[in-house]
Amino acid sequence: MKVDDLPGLDQAAIGRAFRNGKFELLTPTEIQVAGCVVQGEFTISRDGVLLERKKNIWTTEGFDYLLTNGVIAGPLYIAPYENNVAPQPTWTATAFPATAGEITTGYVEATRQQWNNTGAAASGTLANDIDAIFTSAVASMIVWGSGLLDTSAKGGTAGSLIAATQFVSSSTYGLGITCSLGYSLSLAQPS
Repeated sequence: MKVDDLPGLDQAAIGRAFRNGKFELLTPTEIQVAGCVVQGEFTISRDGVLLERKKNIWTTEGFDYLLTNGVIAGPLYIAPYENNVAPQPTWTATAFPATAGEITTGYVEATRQQWNNTGAAASGTLANDIDAIFTSAVASMIVWGSGLLDTSAKGGTAGSLIAATQFVSSSTYGLGITCSLGYSLSLAQPS
């Protein structure tokens, strides 16, 4: 998503503010920049049934990515994790696989799945139009949370960890059962 895809917002001011590091962390899940609030949300589903929505934690590395690239400049990838651990702002892509317990052999797909943000921004929100699908390759794939990264390699430690969340409870997927993970990003003027 490009900032200029958001009608009614001062796109130039938002872009300048990100590039100049002029933003403020309001809560662990919200950033204020140029009078707007940026927040993200992960979803988890089993066989098409929504189980949960959860706001993400913004990582310091994610801030650096936003500063360098604007809001969303290139493809991003969703990665499920299995450890019962809450993300911290200090998490990085380097430590994510080990700390979160990124699932690398528990699903069939060869790579982290791309966040399909090809839909048009509407009302200041960009949601993936198609969830990332992870097909369990084991008798019991347990998913506690999800990360959003800019590299596709399972367990890869290069690049940046943009955001992460831990769901309220774990979800277990049997052999061949699909886990759907979605992500949406919103930019809104505070009320």
